[in-house]
This record gives sequence, structure tokens and C-alpha cells, in this order.
Amino acid sequence: MQTPITTLPYYFDYASKLRDPYPFDKFSYNIEQDEARCEQKLAEAVNRRTDAAEALMNGRSRLALAASNVSTEYTLVAVAAGEFMRLSHSLVCAEGNFQKVSDKISEARNNMRTKDYSDYAAFLAAEREREAARLQREAARKQMLLDMKEPAQAAVDAVDPKWRAFIGQNLRDCPIDERINAHGDPLDKGCTFSVGELVGYATGGRARSCLGAVVVKEEGGNNYWIALSSTPGEEDPYCPEYFVPYGLRLVAGSELAKCEVGKQAA
Repeated sequence: MQTPITTLPYYFDYASKLRDPYPFDKFSYNIEQDEARCEQKLAEAVNRRTDAAEALMNGRSRLALAASNVSTEYTLVAVAAGEFMRLSHSLVCAEGNFQKVSDKISEARNNMRTKDYSDYAAFLAAEREREAARLQREAARKQMLLDMKEPAQAAVDAVDPKWRAFIGQNLRDCPIDERINAHGDPLDKGCTFSVGELVGYATGGRARSCLGAVVVKEEGGNNYWIALSSTPGEEDPYCPEYFVPYGLRLVAGSELAKCEVGKQAA
């Protein structure tokens, strides 16, 4: 069985160079849809030609009737003759349009049988599959975060109101002792943390800091969900996919430090 294009190691490098090989055909690159569109356009051209031929036949009958009736005024005959000429021209145009559409559809169907068409169709199918998977992941992530809003609120509520305001703040500027060394690394590696516990979250980077956080959930494998905000915040209607209630974050236990509150309080 042929290897699917989505599993080829060079696929995305290859796909990034692809362009619509037949932009003027306005293909969907779904063979069934493109074939149906060809049939529809051909049927429209046939109907236009049939209608024009029928209209011309009726116009000829009206002209013949007007010309054969001795009581018909000359101006009415002239009107019928003018209508006949107009309808005759319409049929010529409809015939030309049918031929033009027929040739174009024949060319399009030939293009639909090329390797360029099938390659680009496979590329678009893979892109749709990848986008669907991305949307599915985003929906699952958003639902997971929404499901955690209630336990996050419960964990925040479990923190003493006196210290709740320090959630998300740099603990080095707060009356809270965080157990970290001079390098900003937690001294409690290997310790476990409980839901609702106020902890220090040691962030990396050049300017290391230890942010106040509250443990929301133990994930297993010494990983924890923590809340870095005491409020859920508001969802941006323009970017709902980026909404993270309570600043929730999944971190390793080695990034968390035990806290002792009140030692430096006035």
C-alpha cells in the first residue's frame, strides 16, 4: 500500500513549496466536487443554447404570422423582424458560449487527470486534516481549562485571605519566606505539595523570580497545576483560544518552593 503523504518525513518542506497549479480553473481539488462543477457549467451552457433556439423558433413563428396577415401594419411586421434578428443573434452567442464552455471544461478535465492536480489535492487534504486536529486540540485544551475553573476557585479560596493578594506577585517583595537559594532554585526538590497550598513558583530566564502561586491539582509524576492569579479573568472575545482562567499552568514539582508566611510581617 502506498505511504500516505502525511507520514513522509519531507512532507512539510515539500508542501511549503506547493502552489495552486491551475489557479484560473478555480478547482476545489476535490475530484467529485470539481467534476460536479464541470457538469453544472456544461448543463448551464446547454440550457442557454436550448432556450435561445426555442426563443428563435417562436420569434420566427411570430414573424411569419405577422408577414402573412394582410391586415397587419407594416410597423408591427418590422417589430417582429427586429425581434427575430435579435433572437438570431442571441442563438449565435449561445452557440459560441457553449463551444467556449465545452472547450474550457475539456481542458479542466484534462488538468484534473494530471499529477500536479493529485499532488495539490493531497496537500490540501493533509492541510485540512492538520487544521482539524489543531482545532480539536484547542477545543480539548479550552474545555480542560474551563473544567478546572471550579477547582481553581476552591484552591484560591483555601488560601488565607491575608496572603491571597500575593498570588502572582514576586514573593521577594512580599512578607513571605520562599525556600529558594541564592540562584533562585527551590530548596525543596523532592517534596510534595497539597491542593490549596501557597507555594513559590521559581521562573527561569535572566531575571529569576519566585511568584506566589496556589496548587490546584496534582497531575502525577510530581507535576502540578498551579494558579498564578486569584481571579479567573475575562475571556477576550477576539482571542478566546488564549483564555487561561486563574493563570493556570502545569509545572514540575522541582520548580515549586515551600513558603513560610508571616515571618517578615510588620
